[in-house]
Amino acid sequence: CGSKTWAATLDSRLRHVDPIEQPTVGDWVAVLPLDGAENAVVISVLPRTNRLVRVRAGRTSKEQVLGANMAAVLIVTSANQDFNPRRIERYLAMIYAGGARPVVVINKADLVDDIAPWVDRAQAVAPGVTTVATSTVCEGGLQELHALMEPAKTYALLGSSGVGKSSITNRLLGDTAQ
Repeated sequence: CGSKTWAATLDSRLRHVDPIEQPTVGDWVAVLPLDGAENAVVISVLPRTNRLVRVRAGRTSKEQVLGANMAAVLIVTSANQDFNPRRIERYLAMIYAGGARPVVVINKADLVDDIAPWVDRAQAVAPGVTTVATSTVCEGGLQELHALMEPAKTYALLGSSGVGKSSITNRLLGDTAQ
């Protein structure tokens, strides 16, 4: 096998389909290389195993695909004022509707003396969902989170601004990617 990177454009048929059917993050696509160069045309989107969808911003009810073919979607919240059980429930509904597997991540565990009540509150609104408490400062819980992930799979992190999605990504990758 192997991999190659191309600059690609959408085939004219894909440019005129509903945007929800156009390629998104995580999609696998069929491409047609152009003249052996570093360019290609995306000719089709392969069937999706799941997708994460939300209603577009603004005064519309149209859907927007945020990602596809995810092994899991990590709902990231933090052990501070950002923690909101109703938000976790909304994220769960979106993830389940798209057919993906959720994982709840309570980041910034280093901010509290006892993380157990936070985990209990998350599990109360997400029964049966794996819940992991992490700290990117102390590196706590990151090994447990990493053990839930498989190589060559796609994972999405979903959460409010400032909860530590980029920090978690960087720690898991061992690099400053975000």
